[in-house]
Amino acid sequence: MVKVKARGGRRRGGKNRGYFLVTGRGWVASDGKRQVALRTEDGERLKEGADAKAVKAAYERFRKAKAVEDARGLNRDRTPLLTVCEAYLRVCQQTDSNGTFERRQAFLWDFCTGLPERFKPKENGKPAKTPTAADRIHLGYGAKPVGELIKYDVVQWLQAHPKWTARGGQRFGVQALKRALNWATEMGLISANPIRGMKVASGKVRITYFTEEQEQAMYQHAQKRLGEAIYVCIRTGARYGCEFCRLTDRHVTFEGDDRMVWKFEPHESKTGRATGKPRIIRIRDPKVIAIVRRQLGWVPTGEPLFRNAVQRPWTGSAIRRAFSRLRKRLASKGVRLDDGACMYSCRHTFAKRTINGFWTGEKQNIETVAKLMGNSPAICRGYADFIDSYTEPLWDAV
Repeated sequence: MVKVKARGGRRRGGKNRGYFLVTGRGWVASDGKRQVALRTEDGERLKEGADAKAVKAAYERFRKAKAVEDARGLNRDRTPLLTVCEAYLRVCQQTDSNGTFERRQAFLWDFCTGLPERFKPKENGKPAKTPTAADRIHLGYGAKPVGELIKYDVVQWLQAHPKWTARGGQRFGVQALKRALNWATEMGLISANPIRGMKVASGKVRITYFTEEQEQAMYQHAQKRLGEAIYVCIRTGARYGCEFCRLTDRHVTFEGDDRMVWKFEPHESKTGRATGKPRIIRIRDPKVIAIVRRQLGWVPTGEPLFRNAVQRPWTGSAIRRAFSRLRKRLASKGVRLDDGACMYSCRHTFAKRTINGFWTGEKQNIETVAKLMGNSPAICRGYADFIDSYTEPLWDAV
């Protein structure tokens, strides 16, 4: 007779007492989601061979501990969403870049209050504007307990913003909310993320480039200060929001007449908080150096150097709006930019031109470009992708 090898797993038969023996693992009980090992008072696992009295006592300890944890979970799930979001943003402000913090703050403010960002309390202590019923975008979810939030609430939030695209506002909004809830779960503020598993639209890879003709057309039709901003960002590869707009005199040093360095401390840069490394931008373009020297001559110490037409410091949102107006102006003149072209395209243009030796005549490898841009080589390979307006290096190769 052929012997059949016994399989591991739960033993069959017997009454359902709430606990059972799993071959090879010992005595376990279910907490509703997974199997949890039963343990002695000393914390040791109850293995096969333990007497019935010890197993029953271990199960009673398990039930009491689970009841206490369930009660704690119910209390945590009554936490208002506004409390969770505010706690997360306080941490986000310390650990993430200014741009990341401001973007997440804007989405979570909208989610919790249902009001536009202009009604947010002012940092300078001035009273915020009083909204009217007509100003409200939606009712807001900040007062709702975390345990009552369902995924359809998030769907309704997104539907209240028809201009948000799946890969734009919708994606960033859901990401900000999920990060806040995941953080709160990890910290023990809530028992679980109620929208865990909710799908987020994948990000769209932006591959854009300004040709020499497009660049000259932008200078021709842009307001002077915007044209300078575009020129500086193309020649330096600086991120327009957290680097160009925030540059002050303390970030700038000169090495002779033809070399300039911008240095941002780790907490000031996009990637520095994670890597602990400063962001260093090396510049040899004479015109950029001259522009910075001019600004240093009159801008007060400690204030942003680059200004708009009315001599106010550029902000990320202001420069985005200005570029959007320029793009429409160019289209009316018959100048078409790449789909998705924006201020960040200046950084893409810098990467592509540097790799192919546009300014120096010497091609650079990805590792060198990554160092110049303050990014990883993997990210910079994406910047180097070819598009219809950037094929000249392919012709040079054949």
